[in-house]
Amino acid sequence: MQRKITLSLLALSLLSHGLSAEEKMDDIVVTSSQLPQKRSMSTSLIDVIDADEIREKGYQTLGEALSHQNGIDVTTNGGFGKVTSLFLRGMGTDRILVLLDGVPLNSPTSTDGQAFLEHITLDNVERIEILKGGGSAIWGSDASAGVINIITKNANKQGFHGSVGLSAASYDTQKGTLSLSYVNDRYGALLNLSGYKSTGYSAKAPVTAEADGYNNTSATGKLFFNIAEAQRVTLSYTHIKAFSEYDGSFSTKGADDDTAHVDMRQDDYALAYDIHYGAWTHRLKFAHSRNKRADFSTSSYGNALVSYKGTVNDFSLLSRYSYSTGALSFGVEKEKIEGFQQYNTSSPLEKKFDNKALFALWQHRFSGILGGETQIEASLRRDFFDAFDDATSYKLGFLHRHGAVKGLESFANLYRNTKAPNAYQFANALSGTTLHPDTTDGFDIGLRYGGLSIDYFQNKIKDPLRYDFSNYGYINADGKEKTAGIEAGYKQSFGSSFISANYTLLTQYEAPDGSDLPKRAKSLLNLDIGHYFDSGVMLSLQMHYVGDRKEGGHQTGKYTLFDLHYTHYVESNFDIGVHLKNLFDKTYQTTYGYATPGRTVLIDFRKDF
Repeated sequence: MQRKITLSLLALSLLSHGLSAEEKMDDIVVTSSQLPQKRSMSTSLIDVIDADEIREKGYQTLGEALSHQNGIDVTTNGGFGKVTSLFLRGMGTDRILVLLDGVPLNSPTSTDGQAFLEHITLDNVERIEILKGGGSAIWGSDASAGVINIITKNANKQGFHGSVGLSAASYDTQKGTLSLSYVNDRYGALLNLSGYKSTGYSAKAPVTAEADGYNNTSATGKLFFNIAEAQRVTLSYTHIKAFSEYDGSFSTKGADDDTAHVDMRQDDYALAYDIHYGAWTHRLKFAHSRNKRADFSTSSYGNALVSYKGTVNDFSLLSRYSYSTGALSFGVEKEKIEGFQQYNTSSPLEKKFDNKALFALWQHRFSGILGGETQIEASLRRDFFDAFDDATSYKLGFLHRHGAVKGLESFANLYRNTKAPNAYQFANALSGTTLHPDTTDGFDIGLRYGGLSIDYFQNKIKDPLRYDFSNYGYINADGKEKTAGIEAGYKQSFGSSFISANYTLLTQYEAPDGSDLPKRAKSLLNLDIGHYFDSGVMLSLQMHYVGDRKEGGHQTGKYTLFDLHYTHYVESNFDIGVHLKNLFDKTYQTTYGYATPGRTVLIDFRKDF
């Protein structure tokens, strides 16, 4: 019996890694069209991090999981729960739309409209979908670099089920999780709770200075009810409560600052009604995202308490007509965005604006030349802002599956993306300046064969939204911000062994004034090799290399990290993981002046019932 369990787990693990491109191309994703469809329907590359990879690599944060993906550079201002920034194909976090089950997390109150990535835990995540380039034509503003869609687990198994998890790690870190679900033929429910607590280490270097701790309590709930065979109502809710200490930029204590902290709360709701009728799929959805945070710090100027509140309400109606060789999708959307900021007891800054949008997507396949198959994708979106100029986004995609060489695919995508100011930028615009959405014109072109892929990308951002530090306000900067580069990836399995590697080279990352954009790594290399043993053990080694990366003239790159992972599937419903991260205790920084952990150990247990 034990032998059968072990072999079954081995087979499932190998399948879940899906290291063959052909095996993974039929995965169901939602990021390419807002409605579930096969990944192969998109002409763009969509990377997926699944729950098994998160588990077997011991990823604790979203940033950690994304840092091993092609084209993504991650930086943090210290340790657990500190500000995390992403750079996708050389473009910043403010241009990456982050979704949780389709609910936008980009905050109206952050300085550049980014999501608070540092507070997103991965305990209940089923998969993370990553779409690079051409996101605005479907998802609107904030998606000019791409989209990261975090999909949480659903209640799928009939009857009552659950799981518990415990973990302990270096820096006095503990985490506990509990998941419960119930499903019958008509309805289902899922509840996931997690608690994370860490004494941590100093946010500013040196790492041995006064520790800056972090606490996080998260809850996810889902309910669904099948009204009829092809009709379902779904309600989802996510709650995040976090408390993070940090070292203030103007504190007289420097790395020993023991007063600066952020107290935040995030609540996200989504109510959706899905109906399938013949070739038609419809979804009516309401999404609400609310974020509150209080940021306290001290300096020689006195105490500072800055309060922020932001809400986003989104209504959408999506429809898709599917036929034998393609699909036609379209949607209407209405979004209301509000932001509030108050410094101590001074008069608050408040801004709100509305956006209405229409979009359409056409995907079609037809017989190509030399016995192959050609696929085209065209999408168009128009955003109607009441506070800014209206904006148009589009994408034209081409993919050809060659008949002469089975498994060989060539693809190209041309797109225009837009980014509108968020409420914080709107409220803090330079006096006398009228902000407007900026535009990104770009393309990518590449090849895929089996587990190998390579592509070249280029983006030019016209009138980029930036903060003018000389005059203290947001502006649309003159000129263009430019990024270009090459991505290459390889995934393959060899029996019970696997290898995964990716390489990114930025050939251009230029600011409007001609200087290099800061905090972008010129090159990134990730390698993951591993083996599944008949005993139910998985052993893997990860390497993460960051090339030249400058910030204010300081080098924050040119280092290599190694992580060692051990997972033992003791039984079909019980497993143990041991993870040694930064195996050789490398000293490095991702953001100049901020500390990173030395060698750490993470041990976790999970029991299903």
